[in-house]
Amino acid sequence: MSNETTPKPVAREYLEIKVLRAIAELRDLSLGELLEAIVQDAFAGKPAFEESVLPPIRELPTIYGLPSLGVYDFSARTRQAQ
Repeated sequence: MSNETTPKPVAREYLEIKVLRAIAELRDLSLGELLEAIVQDAFAGKPAFEESVLPPIRELPTIYGLPSLGVYDFSARTRQAQ
């Protein structure tokens, strides 16, 4: 068992938005433009980010106090909301 605590969903979402805003800033885009580009790339089956920008992006979750940007259990989150 890890000593690392998982942020509550609302706090986690707030931190995720902060990370997305920082990524948008790195790419000189608005948050809306970044999200649009990510979705368009996903539908086209392309990676959202060039390899050259991944190292600083990978550091952002740690900088903003987000333990992990990996997939987490959405079903557990849904059960908690009920």
